Amino acid sequence: MSYSENEIIYQLNQGDQKILKHLFNVYFRDLMFYSLKFVMKDEIAEEIVQDVFIQIWKKKDDLQIVKSIEAYLYTSVKNRSINYLKSKYARIHFADLDTIKKTPLNYTTENDITTMEMKEAIHAAIHSLPSKCKIVFNLSRNAGLSNDEIAGKLNISKKTVQTQIGIAIKKIKEHLKDQWDNLPS
Repeated sequence: MSYSENEIIYQLNQGDQKILKHLFNVYFRDLMFYSLKFVMKDEIAEEIVQDVFIQIWKKKDDLQIVKSIEAYLYTSVKNRSINYLKSKYARIHFADLDTIKKTPLNYTTENDITTMEMKEAIHAAIHSLPSKCKIVFNLSRNAGLSNDEIAGKLNISKKTVQTQIGIAIKKIKEHLKDQWDNLPS
């Protein structure tokens, strides 16, 4: 059965669960693939799309859709996907650093100790970056995304990505200046 935009919104406002199920059945798969382009994990994409439908149901009484249901759904999924990326990469940790911190210091060679200290210093330097720099830098260096991919995922220009990576590298170098100067030759 086909519904008009007005019928869908009206029936949602009236609390009709059948119309929500209809929307879910029509759009879920495509929305999940759309989210997957951003988050690159099936489980996360599925959760994001489900959350969008849950929010629609929660806001059903005063749901305001300006363009179309489809545009509203895709915009909501895009925004939630980007928010997920921002929160995930703003808090990214280096797994090997966490392991190193938990490992007892049984190392006796100067190189092992220096390597560990440098990794900890780099981690601290990255952690001290401004939020936007940290997100862009982690997407570039840790997630391995290209500047074009980062720009698309964060809805910013490629030039902004390049600028933020440049700022991040400059700030990391400044933060690590003492460590670089003290490295054994």
